[in-house]
Amino acid sequence: MKRLAAIALALSGCVAAGGGSDDPGHRLFLAKCTSCHAAPEAARHTDGEWAGLVGEYAKEAKCTEEEIALILGYLRRVNGRE
Repeated sequence: MKRLAAIALALSGCVAAGGGSDDPGHRLFLAKCTSCHAAPEAARHTDGEWAGLVGEYAKEAKCTEEEIALILGYLRRVNGRE
């Protein structure tokens, strides 16, 4: 139960910080990342770290170049860098 509450809290922070269900990057971030693990907090990594991580896991998550760009754009917006 505590884990579910922590995930809900983390996701609510993502929505409040600039991404939401109408943001295609947010939807892709959740869909692609949570197919293997819980969604990480966007503020956990710098833009460079995210670029490396998304690039590393994009093939496994079957992301297109467009999807990668949308996800990275979402992460920049959520972290206030776009």
